[in-house]
Amino acid sequence: MIKSRQDDYYRVLGEADQASDCSHFIVFMLNAIAEALRQAITSETPVKAPVKTQVKTPEQILNLLREQPELTLLEVASHLGKSTSAVERAVRKLRDTGRIRYVGPQKGGYWQVIE
Repeated sequence: MIKSRQDDYYRVLGEADQASDCSHFIVFMLNAIAEALRQAITSETPVKAPVKTQVKTPEQILNLLREQPELTLLEVASHLGKSTSAVERAVRKLRDTGRIRYVGPQKGGYWQVIE
């Protein structure tokens, strides 16, 4: 919307700067937003906004460890792009609720996801 009104945008912006008063610029922007909304509402083209549901860290951990149970928590954090402390907190909750457990020695053991 601004691109189609670029000359007016810069003119009003300059006037606001010279007058040290942005009220006309604010009105200009509000009118541009209102016009854009009117066009969007009356448009025949449906707007598709994909809804992306974020998977919580504990579920991400479970999914990853189902596939690669030998991973360390440091490796899990790296795979998920999370901090080690966030992964440790999530794993602690998963252990406390009985959804996961570590089997074997600290070196050479593996994670078991309990369904």
